[in-house]
Amino acid sequence: MAILIGDELKNAIKTGLIKIEPLDEFQIGPGSVDLTLGNDFRIFKKQEDVYPIKDNSDFHDITELKHVDDGDCIVIHPGEMILGITKEKITLPEDIAGRLEGRSRFARFGLAVHVTAGFM
Repeated sequence: MAILIGDELKNAIKTGLIKIEPLDEFQIGPGSVDLTLGNDFRIFKKQEDVYPIKDNSDFHDITELKHVDDGDCIVIHPGEMILGITKEKITLPEDIAGRLEGRSRFARFGLAVHVTAGFM
């Protein structure tokens, strides 16, 4: 397994092998690309009924979409979890995989980037 670094990563993006839209040059690091949090979130609905998790379960049934304007905030209360959506959309070719990881500076505030499924 190889990791694209430096000019390899920049070249893969520049040639369109890896597509990330939108993307500012400052987001590209030595071996990674910083993604940004978008304005749309999935908030879990308050419910007392049990929601059965099956193969055909749909998260749309138990969440609602909330849009937050630029500069506004969203409050996450203790014990709550919300789903954030990145501004960027990523397209990878079949022979390249990606890995989503959090930033420790945000984890120190209790924000988890993902609970599972960090593999792209």
